Amino acid sequence: MIKKSFKLENNYLLDDKYKVLFSIKKGQYAETYRVKTNDNQVKFLKLFSYSKLHKTQFDSEGKVLEIEILKKLNHPNIVKFIDSGNLIIDKQKYSYLVLEYISGETIAEMIKRETVINHYEAKDIIKGVLNGLEYLHNLSIPIIHNDISSLNIMLDLSKNIPTVKIIDFGYSRYLNQSHNEFNKDGLDPYFSANEIFNKIFSVQSDVFSVGALYYKLLFGIPPWYNELSRFKKDKTNLEEQVLTERKKPLKFLNSNFKIKENIINVIVKALDSNVDNRFKNVEEFLKAINEDLKIEITSNKKKDKLNKPS
Repeated sequence: MIKKSFKLENNYLLDDKYKVLFSIKKGQYAETYRVKTNDNQVKFLKLFSYSKLHKTQFDSEGKVLEIEILKKLNHPNIVKFIDSGNLIIDKQKYSYLVLEYISGETIAEMIKRETVINHYEAKDIIKGVLNGLEYLHNLSIPIIHNDISSLNIMLDLSKNIPTVKIIDFGYSRYLNQSHNEFNKDGLDPYFSANEIFNKIFSVQSDVFSVGALYYKLLFGIPPWYNELSRFKKDKTNLEEQVLTERKKPLKFLNSNFKIKENIINVIVKALDSNVDNRFKNVEEFLKAINEDLKIEITSNKKKDKLNKPS
């Protein structure tokens, strides 16, 4: 196995303010680190390589869009912006983003550990995600996250009551941005709405992703799960395979927990391929979860009590 080499070594002092403790993850255009400030506070740092960023990841002023978006956000269910800056390393230009350090785990890690989540806990997680999205979608210029998945939702376990945190705004866009300014490469197809494959995003695209997350929390696998590894080098066929599966009724697997019919109906509506049949917004989604809005689904859109695949 080839070891990935990171740009910054342990103990590297970045911008005279952040001491690298260790590297966390290396992606296509950015690396992430745990760092310590001069006053010994632990933070999360993301280092962007300008030469590897896609043109759609910059704003109209040539700044990294993800950083500029996070600067404007302040909500308990969204990761908190701390600092940012630009620097030159080995004659190459970089930007860095410093975020609060979240002491906890991602939903993906949680599911890997517990397989499925009881419906009370799943409901609380989904409500936290929807509260964060409600804030984003109701800004003066709405922001669409576009990458809600089990990897991008964290549980902050530093306090008695876990707090949901939406992280990773690399695919986030302002609603009024052109679809030409959106690069969908790298998105998890299981959590992406049908229209995302055509680079069309809206508040209802995020609604679909939350529905897919809700399904995975309850059943341990994404909706319409199908092995896609054979399509990794052929994105067009991969997307066609995903869309073909979604033409079939949504299957609900046997679960260790009894799941209410209302929850099943909520998930089916959130995952409807037709945007017009989905929840119009996250506020409507929240009302349905809280049973303030009754959802009725025709039986041909779902199929219950199927054995769970290994």
